[in-house]
Amino acid sequence: QKGPFAKGSSVTAFELDGSNELKQTGRSFNGTISSDDGSFKIKNVSLVSSYVHLTATGAYRNEISGKKSSDPITLRALSKLGDENAKVNVNLITHLEYDRVAYLLENDSKMELAGAKKQAEKEIFAMFYIDADDFGYSEDLNIFGTEDANAALLAVSVILPTDYAASGVMERLTALSPDMAED
Repeated sequence: QKGPFAKGSSVTAFELDGSNELKQTGRSFNGTISSDDGSFKIKNVSLVSSYVHLTATGAYRNEISGKKSSDPITLRALSKLGDENAKVNVNLITHLEYDRVAYLLENDSKMELAGAKKQAEKEIFAMFYIDADDFGYSEDLNIFGTEDANAALLAVSVILPTDYAASGVMERLTALSPDMAED
C-alpha cells in the first residue's frame, strides 16, 4: 500500500532460508493485485522455510489526489508466515524497515526477525513523532483499517512523499531506506 496498489500490479514472494543473512532459496511465487483496495493472493505456495521477502510493483492510487500514478513503484516487505492463510500487507513501513531489519540481523546473531522488525518499526515511526509501542507488526497495518496503527501508516503515506509523481516517491524511498539502515 502506497495508497493501494492498482489492480493488475504484480506481487512476488521470495522464500528465504531463515538465517539472519536473509538469503533467498531460489524459490519464488507470483501473484497479482486483484482489486482496487490492493488485495492479492499468491496461490500454490509451498514453502520449506516460513520466511519470505515480498515485492509489490505497479501503479498506485495517490492518497491525496485520488488519481492513479503514471509510473510504477516497488515496495518490499520481510515476513515470517504462520500458516497457509497468512496475510501480509506490503506498505511504506515494511519498505522503509527492510534495510534496517537486514542490518540488525546481520550485526546481532542473537536477534530474530520479529525483534528486528519491532525495533525498526518503532524507530521509523519515531522519525514522525509517533509512538509505535502498541502497533503490532508493520505487515499487519492497513491504510483502510480503523486502529491508531493503521491511521499512523496512512499519515506516513501522506506525509512522506512531497512529490506527487511516482518517480519522486520512488527516488525518496530509494534514498531513505538505506540511509536508515545503520541508525
